Amino acid sequence: MKKITLCIFIFIMSIQLLGCSISEETTSILSDLTNIEVGQEINRDGREVITTNDSSNQNNFEIRHEFNRDGKEVFSILADPALKAGDPFGYIFSFQEPFDVFEGKELSITAVNQENGERVQALDPQKITESSSGYSSLQRFTTTFEIPYGGLWTYEVYLDGDGYGEVAVDVADEENPFEKQLTRIDIQVASDEGRYGEKVLITDSKILDELKNTFEQVKWDPTIQVMMAGREDLKSTLFMKLEENKPEESYEYRIWFNEGGTATILSNNLKENYGRLDIENTKVLKPILIDIN
Repeated sequence: MKKITLCIFIFIMSIQLLGCSISEETTSILSDLTNIEVGQEINRDGREVITTNDSSNQNNFEIRHEFNRDGKEVFSILADPALKAGDPFGYIFSFQEPFDVFEGKELSITAVNQENGERVQALDPQKITESSSGYSSLQRFTTTFEIPYGGLWTYEVYLDGDGYGEVAVDVADEENPFEKQLTRIDIQVASDEGRYGEKVLITDSKILDELKNTFEQVKWDPTIQVMMAGREDLKSTLFMKLEENKPEESYEYRIWFNEGGTATILSNNLKENYGRLDIENTKVLKPILIDIN
């Protein structure tokens, strides 16, 4: 009889202890849940989803090259017009906040496909130690990465693993079958007095093809800022049709023909900026632009 009583006592105590354990675990879980703010989302990587109350950022399923907070631009992205999947392409991120926001922190970028949610580590964490060359902050942060397949992709920017902002781009599956066309060129010779001569228009298709091929040989560097000592020899404006059924775009080039036979070119296209043309190609470019005047 005593043994039966003892067994019943032990069984009752076990149930009570188990109940306490479950209660403590439940309390712990509830406590953790209360630490998550209302409206806060956590993605599959355990990172907080980037959210904002700015209406211009609300629709994820659209192309957005700017990220705004409280009605102000936080950063923007400049992507290559020929951007396509399967190949590395360069990007320029222009961050507007002071450099001390980024200094010493690790900046990373995750690409998220908007259709299926697949996440790709586009840029591994990179410690920020200096500002963009010629700028006070990261107004010209350049990077290159590859997207595996086409579609709408959101680029999430993180600082030390915390969500900073996001933009969205359309990545083509294949190269644009419409080859960009140089439709015309305006040329103006520059004088030492700082004036430009009358505009000369080039529309001949053979000359345009030759100039297009020559400009494609320029070695561009978008990361540096250059102050030229003297006045350029001439200014040219190239009008390009990049996509079918879309208006043409224009780019301005200031050109110096150097004593060594090369050419230096400054472009207002942020993806180009500063360029050098070798002797062989300068021999083709100079007579066309000079003789036409």
